[in-house]
Amino acid sequence: MSLRVPLLPEPIRWLPAGVVAGLIWYWSLVTAPPASLALEMASLEHIPFETMTTAGQPLEGGPTAGTRAATASGFSVSSEWISRGAARHAVAYATLALCLVYALVGRGGSMARMVAIAFVLATGYGIAMEVGQLFQPDRVASLADVVINALGATAALSWYGLERRVTFVPLAEFRRESRQLA
Repeated sequence: MSLRVPLLPEPIRWLPAGVVAGLIWYWSLVTAPPASLALEMASLEHIPFETMTTAGQPLEGGPTAGTRAATASGFSVSSEWISRGAARHAVAYATLALCLVYALVGRGGSMARMVAIAFVLATGYGIAMEVGQLFQPDRVASLADVVINALGATAALSWYGLERRVTFVPLAEFRRESRQLA
């Protein structure tokens, strides 16, 4: 037996995807990162990987644990910060992909097609955000972020497992069934 979940009207189903996309846009292009973060990211762009060594020395406003420092320049980048940033990207784009799949449910076509469309839309949006960051002086575009965004968007594939356990029914039918059970 599968769980029956209401399938909201199509315009309403697109609202969560729009809200998530708007939040990603705001955090990616509108807000400026904290000054210490901007300094850390700028240091990554100009330091060859070979000059980076492990150091536990605290820097002004910088993290102390798990710090990778460039000895020649004195700048540091926290591996803890990088992993938190990667997690934020992955969660944001996983949420976007899942919202897109829910918005596409009931439009006809196979589940594989809907998941593929959601993956392409979420990944394409991630690429667009990184390209937009090329034109922001406080931001650094990163191919690694594009890859992390795409990995997060693969969460849309989890919809296959969900589809076997959940049946989406139109809202009117769901209400009718709920009244009959009461």
